[in-house]
Amino acid sequence: MSGYGIAHGSWEIATKSFYLFFLNSFFVALATYFVVRYLRFPYKSYSSKQERRKNRRFFVFFTIIMIIPSIWIFADVLVEARDARRLDHFIHDYIGEDYIFLDDYEFLTLEDDSRKLILKVYGDSISKAKIPYYQEGLEAVKIKNTVIEIIPTSEINLSKIRQLESELSGLGDQINDQIVKLEAEKSTQQEMLEAVQLRNDIMRLDSVKFREVSEEVKIFLPEIQSIRIAVSSFSNFENIEERLPLAIVKWNKPSEEKKQQLYSYLIKSYDLDTLVLLIE
Repeated sequence: MSGYGIAHGSWEIATKSFYLFFLNSFFVALATYFVVRYLRFPYKSYSSKQERRKNRRFFVFFTIIMIIPSIWIFADVLVEARDARRLDHFIHDYIGEDYIFLDDYEFLTLEDDSRKLILKVYGDSISKAKIPYYQEGLEAVKIKNTVIEIIPTSEINLSKIRQLESELSGLGDQINDQIVKLEAEKSTQQEMLEAVQLRNDIMRLDSVKFREVSEEVKIFLPEIQSIRIAVSSFSNFENIEERLPLAIVKWNKPSEEKKQQLYSYLIKSYDLDTLVLLIE
């Protein structure tokens, strides 16, 4: 890279490449020193204490020279990361839904230390007329000394199209799931309404029907003194309250066979699934 920088006259690339080379050499030497000390090699003999101090000073000085540019580079990395976060906030808050028309963007630092944000866009949703609004947005997110340049493009970014198709497909699936869920709920509610209506129809006791049933009961079970048929409310304190047909019969010690006979007759006559039979 240093050769590339020298060949193209880019002293920034050349100096950073040389620094990277020296930094790598420094850490190789430092690692070698630690290994030598770990293996307990004997120290080098110096001719005098002054020479030993001189070598130590040289080592400390060279270490500081290696560390200072690292701090500077690390500070630049932090600034770039901070600007990247602020730029993301700007795009989210000020470009918003028009982000789908943003093909690419680049944040440049110019030679005079000013900066430029280049937006490469499709169509006219992100137009030059909005540049003052975008400038205010940059100021709001604390990106100072920056101008905006909008470059329209007619190129088709297939990856963007695939991303949009994927997002729309996912949205369509969610909508379909909601429709299916609502239809299922509607079907369940309709079934419940039909069941309630059917139950009400079953339990609706017609006076003519009751007269016919009571006359027939009196014929084949003459020992019955009276019969009443009504609808009762029932709850076991856990399930929803239900309404059940109830037959109250005044009958002096009937046999189980005759009770079953009466029960079957009432079930069949009123076309019921169940019936509560009480004997007085």
